[in-house]
Amino acid sequence: MLPRIELKRHQGGATLSLNLRFDDRCPSVEIAQAHACLEALAAEQPLPRLQPLVYQREDRPSQQEWAAWVELVTNPDHLVHTPKVVLSRETRLTTPQPLNPWALLSRWQSGAAACFHFGVQLTPSGAFIGCPPEQLYKREGRHLTTEALAGTIRRGRDAAQDQALAAELLGDKKNTLENQCVYQQLLTQLEPLSSQVQMGEAHIVKLRSVQHIRRLIHAELHHSVTDHSLLSSLPPTPAVGGVPRESALAFIRQHERHQRGWYSGVFGRISHASSDLAVTIRCAHIDSEMIRLYAGAGIVAGSQPDEEWRELDTKIADIMSLLGMG
Repeated sequence: MLPRIELKRHQGGATLSLNLRFDDRCPSVEIAQAHACLEALAAEQPLPRLQPLVYQREDRPSQQEWAAWVELVTNPDHLVHTPKVVLSRETRLTTPQPLNPWALLSRWQSGAAACFHFGVQLTPSGAFIGCPPEQLYKREGRHLTTEALAGTIRRGRDAAQDQALAAELLGDKKNTLENQCVYQQLLTQLEPLSSQVQMGEAHIVKLRSVQHIRRLIHAELHHSVTDHSLLSSLPPTPAVGGVPRESALAFIRQHERHQRGWYSGVFGRISHASSDLAVTIRCAHIDSEMIRLYAGAGIVAGSQPDEEWRELDTKIADIMSLLGMG
């Protein structure tokens, strides 16, 4: 989308830009529509206060269905050709009163400083918001940075337990394998597009409720490579789909009955000089009567259904606490 009006805040200042497009439009009509948009601008108003609400919850799939999926993926005969499948869950919260998505996002942002923040509202009653920790890629000219973010453990009650859990995560065979599946796939995808690819060391990134294993990957792109080339190759990432991609996605399409929608897609900014895109995880779709939350877990050899189910709850713990449910 090319926004008609852009308001950019930076270093205490602000810039208001108006975009005009004349390539396939009548100039007089385009200018009249632009004037109408400017006249419709309203003064900034404070966000409404976010109040805890009572919701009715439904998980799709159920925990029993989830366990059956995990057992199918971890069957040795399946692991031979598909070592990783990222299964997802949709948590539906029905509510008798509408929720302001921007008030919720504002509260969410305050505890997610290390994350990408996004929100889009295409209808008066529907919005899609999120604070994902995973960057699809950031490009400055020819230089691209991406990351393998996979492998999860909870945060500790204090600094000592937190550090012990981080060390446990880095040393855990199952989580190390999950991260390895992601970075190997990314390297395979980037090598034909790049003159040079370098991978950093595994380290821990700490979020409010969870810790992840992350490896940064840097690449120098060939001059012929565009954002279109990258978006045709990189998503869906192994962290939301699986490895190898096609067989993992086939399993997902066959078994997941809920619609992922924009969950596990891509959101961000693209320009000729630079681009900054995130993977749309840790997100919520909000309408007048329902809030849909999404979480996924990478299923590999050694995955246990109950542990993976708890990981899903941990991944939505931040937003559930903001909604007064945890």
